[in-house]
Amino acid sequence: VLYTPLVKPCQSQNELDKYFFFVIYKGMEFSEKLRTERESKGMSREALAKIAGVHWRSIYHYEAGISTPNIKTLSRIAEALDLHPAKFFL
Repeated sequence: VLYTPLVKPCQSQNELDKYFFFVIYKGMEFSEKLRTERESKGMSREALAKIAGVHWRSIYHYEAGISTPNIKTLSRIAEALDLHPAKFFL
């Protein structure tokens, strides 16, 4: 059993991934928060993608709200931005 920061039991990683993306931070969605954090660090999508080990189009899709990263990718993106992954949601 996996647990979210809110101690909600989740039966699978997929369920945990989905739960994280329903959480909104001060009315700002994950896609907006990601773009804001990336731009505040002065990073291009390409630079963030290279550091996080994903394709730049993935970053574009995350910022556009077309798709969402899984937990492992989210962790790598947060690390590349020098953030704790929870920063996107709390």
